[in-house]
Amino acid sequence: HQCSSKQLRVIILGDDETLNDEGEIVVLDAESEEEREMEELECKGLGVFGVSSSSSQVRTMKLEGSLQGANILVLIDSGATHNFISPKVVEALGLQLTLSKPMGVKLGDGHRVLTMGRCDGLSIVLGEMETTFDAYILELGGVDLILGVVWLETLGKVTMDWREMSMVFNYKGNLVKLIGQPLEKTIATFQSIVTTSSMIDNEGSPTLMEVNGKDESGLPEVPSSS
Repeated sequence: HQCSSKQLRVIILGDDETLNDEGEIVVLDAESEEEREMEELECKGLGVFGVSSSSSQVRTMKLEGSLQGANILVLIDSGATHNFISPKVVEALGLQLTLSKPMGVKLGDGHRVLTMGRCDGLSIVLGEMETTFDAYILELGGVDLILGVVWLETLGKVTMDWREMSMVFNYKGNLVKLIGQPLEKTIATFQSIVTTSSMIDNEGSPTLMEVNGKDESGLPEVPSSS
């Protein structure tokens, strides 16, 4: 008896290829570069109960701005990958929102939450400058708007003075200086004023609210994948 010759066949698959049940090579649906980058956003200056100071590596600056004529409380967060706006502000000002896939956001305290859509082409006045940006909708607790790295990158070279809580940069040919407020200073947010006004209208009596950067109502939490 003589056995027929045996051959060992090796199939080399590419990174975007796999084998189906029939042993055929199929190409996986490739995610775009943008989709891979957007799998998880970050907002290290925010915790599940509001503005967080748990990370010493994150620098934040709080200041007031004007959005469609309404005074809002803004947090500039060097630990936020993108911009985020409170859903209460979106609703109260009737801002146009874009329905988008919920994005996971990792907060500074390790919790993960989901966005609720996006607002494109928002314009805000900060000091003497007006700037336009896109923002994801997210419960923010003690601030109305967070401007992150994606916004900071549009400013070019920025000189920060964390002792004075100020930032200086050239914007559209003009020298701009923004001066922030101490993080521990209590400043009423636009969303808290709207909520209080709504309570007065509905109940007929005012409800006093103290805004100190923490909102115990919390954020919708995403179960940890770890």
